[in-house]
Formats: sequence, structure tokens, C-alpha cells
Amino acid sequence: MKTAGFMLAALLVLAPAAFAEVRTHSGAKVSIDIPKEWKQKVDGDKLMMIEPKGDVLVAMRVLDATELKAAAAKVDATVADLVFDLTWQQQQQRNVNGLNAITIDGTGKLKSNGIAVNVMAAIVATPTNKLMLVLVIADSSKLQAHAGELKSILSSIGPAK
Repeated sequence: MKTAGFMLAALLVLAPAAFAEVRTHSGAKVSIDIPKEWKQKVDGDKLMMIEPKGDVLVAMRVLDATELKAAAAKVDATVADLVFDLTWQQQQQRNVNGLNAITIDGTGKLKSNGIAVNVMAAIVATPTNKLMLVLVIADSSKLQAHAGELKSILSSIGPAK
């Protein structure tokens, strides 16, 4: 199985994909570029984007927590609803277009079908002083094929204009 660390490494070197629109998460005042062919679903404070074949899911939502420790517990609970046999790597502090974030990579298996997946979770401090979860779940066998799209999506996250 490929490691989750591959996900971030690949995202940093591959070329971006074409995008149709910029979406703004109203609760967090954060924008993100969405590939035109990806399905999108907005449900209150949740924004979900799914690659057309279902190989990759990117979700964003504002967390009710205001402290990092409580936010991390919410991440674990959210991911546990979708993935089992989850193994996390060491978390890292990052700056994403001026927003402070903590990211953590992991691997596991989807509860729905047992497929091996790579998981990336980021807790981002937003311009509204709320914490936002950005969650990526990708079929491990298809990760490399979507690395360019993921790089573009994740590198587009920033304060809404």
C-alpha cells in the first residue's frame, strides 16, 4: 500500500487541473477552486466535492470546536464514520495561503466497501476565527492519477476575496 505521505509529496510537484468555479464556504469565509466535472453538494455548513468516478472525496466543514484538542477529536469521529483500520502519521503545522493549519495523513479502509484509502485531514484556522476541517479520502490505487487535481484543489484554499 502506498503511504499517505505520498499524497502530500505528489500534490506538491504535479501540475494543476482546469477549474470551472471558485466556491466560498460562507461559515468559514474560505474559498476553494472546484474542478468543473466534480460533483458538488452543499448541506448547511458542509461542502462536499466528489470526483466523477468516486475515486476521491474532498469535504469542508466548520467545526463546533474552538480549541485544537476538541477539533482533533471531532476529526477522529468524522473519519471513523467512514474509514476503519485507520492509521495516522505525525501531524504537521502548515501555512495554507495565509491560513494556519495542522495536517495529518493516514491510511485505512472504507467502511462501505473495504477499499484501501489514503486520508488527509487538515484543521484550518479561518478568517472568521473558527476552525474548519478539510478532509480528503482517496482510493489508494487511484491516488496518483488524481494527484494533480488534488494539488490544485488544496493549494487553492485561502481567505475568501
